Amino acid sequence: GQRIAYSVYSAKSNVWSLPIPTGAPVNTDAAVAVTTGSQIVESMKVSRDGKWLLYDSDRNGNADIYRVNLGLDAGPSPERLTSEPFDEFAPSLSTDGRYLAYHSWRTHSRDIEVKPLDGGPVEIVTATPSQESYPEWSPDGRAIAYFDQVAGDALGTYVVRRGADGKWGTPVRVIPGGARQSAGARWSPDGLRLAGATQSGAITLGLPVPGDAKLVYQPGANDPRAESLAWLGPDVIAFKSHDSQGRAEFWSISAAGGRPHRRVHFADPQRPSNRPDFDADGKRFYFSIEDRQSDVWVAEVIKK
Repeated sequence: GQRIAYSVYSAKSNVWSLPIPTGAPVNTDAAVAVTTGSQIVESMKVSRDGKWLLYDSDRNGNADIYRVNLGLDAGPSPERLTSEPFDEFAPSLSTDGRYLAYHSWRTHSRDIEVKPLDGGPVEIVTATPSQESYPEWSPDGRAIAYFDQVAGDALGTYVVRRGADGKWGTPVRVIPGGARQSAGARWSPDGLRLAGATQSGAITLGLPVPGDAKLVYQPGANDPRAESLAWLGPDVIAFKSHDSQGRAEFWSISAAGGRPHRRVHFADPQRPSNRPDFDADGKRFYFSIEDRQSDVWVAEVIKK
């Protein structure tokens, strides 16, 4: 008989969590799984009260938004929040827990939408051919910052505000440019500043209105480059980077500037975290760990 050889590729990505170390850097040996199953998670975010972890997942085919309750000791059970026929990514929950923001592919390009979780129609915040993505609610719930990743003059971080009539206004670009693999700018806990990463891996700190952004960190030739950010407190910014061998690392730096401090190193090549997305709630880091498999199979062809 005749034999044929073929390869089978599979990929999974789930969210893991690790306490934020306060001393010397640690590896990920003590990390625990927050989500499980055959799925790919690309983006995640912790609610401001620390109760929920929100994430996107393709566990039911296309990407939808889910959340798990981080306070359940028996193990969180995922709650599906969206079920559209198109993909939704990068969730963010308003501080009062009533509204879910995300970017969708409803119009075949990335747009920002808001879904009221207590019922009601989805609010279309942006609907353009551009690539509006990675929304984040302001702490006061009156505005959303997002990253337009379209190439060209429109690239940058925008803020769009909801008026007293409940309608969304015209987005305003507040920080030009962006990162190579940005997951969007992040509001400071007091809502007065926005931290973002640049194409060179630097970190800038700007206001939620147009103006000059302050350079907080400019990496040298051998320094880690910021890919995505999270606030660890009112004056400390964490960022994710990858070393020369492609291994992920978490670093932190004062919002006033200075040298970064390495917090976590992904030393195990069997537990990589390739995507730039992550989040932190001041106590723990949340990040994805990928499991990619490619095997060769041999089958015998039977002629009838």
